Amino acid sequence: MKKYLPFLFLCLPFLSTACSCIDIPTFCETITYGGDGEVTVGLIVRARKTKTLNDGMVVEIQDVLYGEESDGSLIVRDGNGADCGLHTGVFEENEELILALHRFGERYSISICGHNFLRIEDNTVRGNIKPGINNLSYEQFLRTVDCGDLKFSRLEDILKVYPTLTRGPVQLESRAERNDLRLRYNVYNALGRLMIQSNEFALAPSASEFIEMGNLAKGIYMVELVAEFRKVVYRIVVQ
Repeated sequence: MKKYLPFLFLCLPFLSTACSCIDIPTFCETITYGGDGEVTVGLIVRARKTKTLNDGMVVEIQDVLYGEESDGSLIVRDGNGADCGLHTGVFEENEELILALHRFGERYSISICGHNFLRIEDNTVRGNIKPGINNLSYEQFLRTVDCGDLKFSRLEDILKVYPTLTRGPVQLESRAERNDLRLRYNVYNALGRLMIQSNEFALAPSASEFIEMGNLAKGIYMVELVAEFRKVVYRIVVQ
């Protein structure tokens, strides 16, 4: 699990009543600023704003992209300008976001220095992602964006599926670092007909789940795995 690293704000609220920041033009450049290529924020999440508070907001975490926070709800506190913190009133309730959060004890906040959030509309990540890249589907964002030492995990990197030739079950094995990978699967035949469908379940690291395919007719099937807004499809041959 990646560790928390300190963020270099270049602002001195204890010496001044106003925050002073260097203009950092993109999300990737912001979250690695001052870290010599390493991520300098405590937590990066995909989240949805669910409630407005007097001094912040509640967000529902949908995907943890960096850091050690579990899925669930999280309170993001407002800044006051002088402390270089963003006022969360700029976000609408039910708005989906990618947030780069800084942690101070039990408190999380969003810095106004640089670009520490991206908006998600219709599963498209919008904003200054990295130089020359402004809009990507969420799947493309996970697959193609690397910010310094941060490379978002692709689903095929954290789920092993085997065998691809079978007369019986197909095994799904988790290689995730976190123990709360939420997963579901669908199995389609060559004509696109849904043959097997699962409910969502949790798969712990090194744990396995089996899809019983031995009772299906011989042929080619597509196993679609969906986890935390990521999707991958495997071709399986039943002999």
